[in-house]
Amino acid sequence: MRFIFMGMILHVCWVFNLAAQNPLFTVHHSVSLKRDSLPKQEVLARLGSFLEHLNGYKKDTADTHLQQLSTAALAEEMNDSGITWQVINLVRLNDSIYLIKVLAFKPSGISGSFELIALKRMAGFCIQSPLWWKTRNWKQQYMQGVQFYFASEFNRSKAKQFAQIFRRFNHIMGADYRQILFVCCDDLNEALQMVGVHYKASLAGYKSGSISQKGNACLFIADGNYTSGFKAYDPHDFWHYCLYKWKPRSTWNKPVDEGCAYLYGGSWGLSWKEILQQFHRFADTTTNNNWLELYEKPFEFTGTKDKPLYVAYVLNALIIQSMQSDHGLTGIRELLASGSGQNGKEHYFRILETRTGINRMNFNSRMNDLIDKSR
Repeated sequence: MRFIFMGMILHVCWVFNLAAQNPLFTVHHSVSLKRDSLPKQEVLARLGSFLEHLNGYKKDTADTHLQQLSTAALAEEMNDSGITWQVINLVRLNDSIYLIKVLAFKPSGISGSFELIALKRMAGFCIQSPLWWKTRNWKQQYMQGVQFYFASEFNRSKAKQFAQIFRRFNHIMGADYRQILFVCCDDLNEALQMVGVHYKASLAGYKSGSISQKGNACLFIADGNYTSGFKAYDPHDFWHYCLYKWKPRSTWNKPVDEGCAYLYGGSWGLSWKEILQQFHRFADTTTNNNWLELYEKPFEFTGTKDKPLYVAYVLNALIIQSMQSDHGLTGIRELLASGSGQNGKEHYFRILETRTGINRMNFNSRMNDLIDKSR
């Protein structure tokens, strides 16, 4: 019996030593490793591997899309340079699931607090986002290619409209996802916590926002903008929302992006038709119809200081409208992806000339044609 007791002590000490020696994290002294020591030993080993590969996280093919993409989203939020980790809680929830809580430290102090799930499988434990566990009792509704997840109340008619415009915008920009997983949260704080982010210094103070991840023609979003009621959403802002979920903002040409938002969603509560009416009044009264100059400034033709309307955005909306009618969506996608800054501007004019014959030399006359055609 004495040998068995000594063996148990040595084993527990070995488990503590394993955690203490891991170069990626430490275990806080308050975390008990005595109970369930063997499973916890494996969980900590898997956690170490997960933290080591945050930058190159590979989705587990045994997971559902929801598990894969929410975990990839969590890994992306956790990935940062100069981080040291500390496990502050490790608790058994049932025979196959352990809850892990970790703190991220930088020299300036705590930079993040994260929650993960260790799920036991035949091959051992795997580390995941807790989202699937937290939403296991939530309701689901499939509409227009969007799988909605919600806790209780759900405005089906508004959600259907939301899903329809979501699919339409994604189609225009070339993001034809086969499946969209949309988790309805009350605000950004809830969206973050559902994925496993309890605190992140760079996100502190924000009320609304979302976390998203793409993979194999599937888009996952934990959304803290629109809630399950979908009571109010602005089509202009929603265009940007969809676009920046598809590819990073830096890849887009801003005047083309804004031109699409004007055309498909209006701006500042005005419809595209109302914006165009205001622009026609400006075009009829301005003494400067050098559209190339007004495009490149850029120039505000009306609106208030905090709600301006820009010539460049209207001209792009007219170009996009004409291209869509005459050439389909391919040219629009190329213009959208022409990039930012001066290089993006030069690329934009090269694509524009190839697709439409419009260049800097004939820009003014061709814009006059489009303006007249739009009346």
